[in-house]
Amino acid sequence: MGSPPFASRPSAEGPPILQWPPNAFRLRAAPSRALDADSLVIRDASGNARIELGTSEDHSPILRMLGGGDSDNKPSVVLSSDQKGSSLTFFWGKGLVMLSNDNESPSLSLSGPEGGTSIKPALVETGDRDNFHTIMGKIATVDDRTGSTTWSTAASLKLVRKDGKVLWQAP
Repeated sequence: MGSPPFASRPSAEGPPILQWPPNAFRLRAAPSRALDADSLVIRDASGNARIELGTSEDHSPILRMLGGGDSDNKPSVVLSSDQKGSSLTFFWGKGLVMLSNDNESPSLSLSGPEGGTSIKPALVETGDRDNFHTIMGKIATVDDRTGSTTWSTAASLKLVRKDGKVLWQAP
């Protein structure tokens, strides 16, 4: 057991006098708790990396959660941010869910073995694994002759073949 933070000495005129050490009330600078590193890896009890915090090739911040029990340590969640925007991606098996915000607009993308769907403001696009797709909403069309872009209304629907040619559209 350590010594008490004060000492007691008898006083000729009464009860003992408490004396505090000279530096007992001196303010001390708190030790730095900052971590300065290029990356941080958190491992589970078996030594498998489970969380990685670092930067990507373009020096943008990235957070990866790995594995969820997989031995190959594939990412299950990735949060990233760069000059173009940010994204949060959830991976499972052969699919993914991604919420992103880039220079154009925010979007939600769902993808699996049978196809995928992308949702943006005023636009929903879905496609299958054979690359046929349907676009519903505000659609940009570029005139091949002039290069000008025109926009449809949100009430538009376009069905597209795998070669990119339009099967049907309205209006």
